[in-house]
Amino acid sequence: MYRSIATAFFCAASITLATAQTVPATQRIVVTFPAGGTADVLARLVADQMGRAGGGSVVVDNRPGANSIIGNEFAARAAPDGGTLLMVANSFLITSFLRDLPYDTMKSFEPVCSLAQSPLIIIVPANSPYKTVKEFIDATKAAPGKLAMGAIGPATAQRVAIELLSKSAGLAVNFVPYASSVQALNAVLAGDIPSAMVAIADAAAMAKDGRVRFLSVLTRERVPAWKDTPTMIESGYDTAYSAWFGLLAPAKTPSTTLKALSDIVTRAMAAPELAEKMKPLEFYPSASCGAAFGEFLRAESESTGRVVREAGIKME
Repeated sequence: MYRSIATAFFCAASITLATAQTVPATQRIVVTFPAGGTADVLARLVADQMGRAGGGSVVVDNRPGANSIIGNEFAARAAPDGGTLLMVANSFLITSFLRDLPYDTMKSFEPVCSLAQSPLIIIVPANSPYKTVKEFIDATKAAPGKLAMGAIGPATAQRVAIELLSKSAGLAVNFVPYASSVQALNAVLAGDIPSAMVAIADAAAMAKDGRVRFLSVLTRERVPAWKDTPTMIESGYDTAYSAWFGLLAPAKTPSTTLKALSDIVTRAMAAPELAEKMKPLEFYPSASCGAAFGEFLRAESESTGRVVREAGIKME
């Protein structure tokens, strides 16, 4: 028994020592979103758990601005030693099709791990005549261009999701951009627009107190906390899309360092206490690392570029 305990302790110590030899004692996660937002909170939860998982001291460095370009460029130019990671989301890829960038989204970074997904939802005010997404879509088809859907945009997951919905349902949604999801939600409550596409976390409190109604979620399966809300696929529309978040390292980061980083992130994301802290934010862990995350990014970039081109999305 004592030999087993000693062996386990030795293995854990060996992993920690190996990590310490390939990853700097102090690391930072560059976050291109403002402090205080849900993405920033997620980054801080992950950073704290990475530290507990053997990653040393991990801090969050907020560098918002220019549709994430400022923070992305900073991370791309950082030393490739494992000391700087970049937290990315859908906008990281979307912006690459809308602007000339001082870095290459596919070549200036190395994939570390995906972190989590955040389900997107279609909402209407509680007094809306539309009880299902089919009723809303049928009404939109009957009055082309008259019914609007608001969302934070333009270079956002919500904007792309609206275009995917439009294509699968065969309709033209009048997209109304807002600077934040809060503004889009307030516009729905004020009656300025009849619907909005937002992350569930942004509208959860309003749904619970009866101010808005969830019509449909864009995940492939129903969201555990909102089991009464059907998916778009269940409603007969081939639309599945979520907001996602992941970590990248600067290009030319050594493979041994990338492996150590992915091991730390994997242990962190597997921690039950992190999953519990993420629940109120409606973030769902989805850790895939290295080549698997790289393949996801390449596939996502291809499909995102197609949507942007076909929809004619512009940086407004």
